Amino acid sequence: MSLKVKKKSFDKTEQTQFILESFQGIGPKTSKKLLKNFGSIKNIINSSQEKLQKCIGKKAEAFEITDFNYTSNPKDSP
Repeated sequence: MSLKVKKKSFDKTEQTQFILESFQGIGPKTSKKLLKNFGSIKNIINSSQEKLQKCIGKKAEAFEITDFNYTSNPKDSP
């Protein structure tokens, strides 16, 4: 008998929902609604803010981070 617990692996649908739910304010219902309307994460990310707002209202603000350009902090460099 093994004491090691195996993690449940997600199917593609569950993986996609999990990624969307990592955005602040996006839960299971909203992620399903987005996927139903847009079909994929790529389509969601590439859609306009107006289309997102039509679909999910104010929660569309969670995707404003996709326009953010990361620059490393000089303090983080060795």
